[in-house]
Amino acid sequence: MDFRETQNTQYLSREPFLRRNSTSLTEKAGGQSEALSRFIFLNVRPNITYKNTFNQRHDVEVMAVGEYLQQNSKSFNLLGWGIDPRTPNTPAAIQTGNAVNQLYIQAGGSKDNSALSSGLLMGRYTLDGKYTFTASYRSDGSSKLPKNLRWVGFYSVGAVWEMTKENFMQNIGAINSLRLRASYGGAGNHNNFPRTYMYQATYSSGGNYGGLPTQVVSYVGYPNIKWETTYVLNIGLDYEILNRRIYGDFNWYDKRTKDLFVNRRLTFEDAGGRSIEVNAGELQNTGFEWNINGDVVKTKDITWTLYANGGYNKNKLLSLGGEQPYESGTSYLQVGLPLGSHYEVGWAGVDAATGAPLYLDEDGKPTTTYNASAATSNWGTWEAPWKGGFGTRVSYKNLELNVMFSFQHGAYKMDNLEYFVENPVGFLAGGYNQSSDLNFWTKPGDIASTPSPLFGTNFSSKLIHDASFLRLRDVTLSYVLPTSLLERTKFISRASVYVQANNLFIWTKWRGMDPEAGPVNINLSEFPNPRAITGGLRVTF
Repeated sequence: MDFRETQNTQYLSREPFLRRNSTSLTEKAGGQSEALSRFIFLNVRPNITYKNTFNQRHDVEVMAVGEYLQQNSKSFNLLGWGIDPRTPNTPAAIQTGNAVNQLYIQAGGSKDNSALSSGLLMGRYTLDGKYTFTASYRSDGSSKLPKNLRWVGFYSVGAVWEMTKENFMQNIGAINSLRLRASYGGAGNHNNFPRTYMYQATYSSGGNYGGLPTQVVSYVGYPNIKWETTYVLNIGLDYEILNRRIYGDFNWYDKRTKDLFVNRRLTFEDAGGRSIEVNAGELQNTGFEWNINGDVVKTKDITWTLYANGGYNKNKLLSLGGEQPYESGTSYLQVGLPLGSHYEVGWAGVDAATGAPLYLDEDGKPTTTYNASAATSNWGTWEAPWKGGFGTRVSYKNLELNVMFSFQHGAYKMDNLEYFVENPVGFLAGGYNQSSDLNFWTKPGDIASTPSPLFGTNFSSKLIHDASFLRLRDVTLSYVLPTSLLERTKFISRASVYVQANNLFIWTKWRGMDPEAGPVNINLSEFPNPRAITGGLRVTF
């Protein structure tokens, strides 16, 4: 069981300059907000296993697992006004609201309950220690679905071939282990429903009929809601060669996610032109992953290991279920494009004659007229296709050094902060901090990157930049205290001292503070990942 209770308090003093000069009575009065949320997660998982070997050749294992998950959450929040600065941080000072002072208390809250019941049957059969076959079937029922569609079955099958146990490989001494794997199976996503009870219509106040307040439909409801399901084909190879001096694995996969939720605009006759999420999309992710380790030096006292891991992933939207392409947040959903594709008007530079910003029109030609309908998806994606890391471990007797790098390549990110610090109109005049390297246009003939201060700029591809990076992620130096020294204590079995440094350096073309900080798609004043140096003592009793 997991139980969490969170309480938040916020004090809004009436003393700051901006509040004293506000035209809002509530803003001038100051305020106090209180919020309380409770979350309970229950997990019950009984299981039974049967395992046996027949005639020293047939190894059989069968397992049955049941699982019940329940999540209950409840929250309450309140915001009151009229706080006396002499009694801050207490709701006791909230004034009673009336028609004169307008200091009405704002109260709200939520309640959410959901459950998932599952049954799983798994089986494994191994012949002669060389050929292994696996299969599983599970049935899941979710309270987030209507009763007639609540229970869904998923299956998986797999096989493993221990190739080095075959006779034809017995004389190949350089290969210590070679294992070929293949599997195919599916699962449902219980955590990706846009709302808890999508199949039910919801209502809210705000309507008016004959001068009387009424309730109106705020969400139409989708009675045919289903699970988002993902099926993965995976083929892999595990290897150990040269007395396990080199070892690792390679994997290729093809992952198809079906019944993805996409936005459907309903007709005015059906639902007043509202939108609804329906199971209509299909997405493909295909790629490969690698993991390779090599012991360059391996003696009694010295071990030096190099390692690298990573992968390449190509994702593509295969279907929108007949829906037209549409913008979703800062991306554009269109069949054939990867998820995370930027959708912006093209930037064409600064007009050398006038200093005006130039954009690309619908024909791809420069123009001083900004037209949002000329946006295209030619600016890459924020989902990096290449990701990974590499490093080394060196140990000499009880001393060990670990160095790890990480990288991503091919990602492009929107720099919203650039829009604010390099936009001359509004932000510059308002005294906001500006970039120190702005290359303003000042006279006809100037080749500049920033328009004349007489012109403002709009969101365009100018703000989309390469977010690839190479980062020195971690450096750790540790020393394990000798066993002979610990034996004297009679209760410490292992102890080590260490010094660790995180995020020491980063090499990137990204202009912001950190390409990994904040959301993967935009940058707006996020704090960079901190550089930290720590030391400590680890003791095992």
